[in-house]
Amino acid sequence: MTPTYSTCSGGSDAADQMPALAHDPVDVGLAVFSSSAQVLYLDQPARRLLKRLNVSEKGYATDGALPLILTELYDELLRVVCDRTKAHCWTCVSLKRVIPMQGLWIVLRGVGLPDRQGIERLRIVLALQEIDSCAEPLQSPQAEQ
Repeated sequence: MTPTYSTCSGGSDAADQMPALAHDPVDVGLAVFSSSAQVLYLDQPARRLLKRLNVSEKGYATDGALPLILTELYDELLRVVCDRTKAHCWTCVSLKRVIPMQGLWIVLRGVGLPDRQGIERLRIVLALQEIDSCAEPLQSPQAEQ
């Protein structure tokens, strides 16, 4: 779902100058990982969705363990970004997975960000989004590149 923006109205407040989203993406969580799989950033919505994925995979919530589907996506992104970095290709890599769950889908979007200073400085950013199962996912769970 692509956000739409309203036109900005004149005003002195900085908040008035910002474009307003037509919908509030409260169900989107963000996670940022290093090339060594260290969690650099994990917001509260991502923690909640990771807990749901763990319960779905393992039958119980785990503290700190990443769901298998997430580690597989991370590993695939890391492999592709490392290969491209070795070939001096600095474009970002984007992959997407759709996970069906009871009454909803969780969409995982991953972006691999290469760094010209070396593989150890690349970053993997994952966005997790919960979508009602009545809504159609934007695309198939196949990789986007």
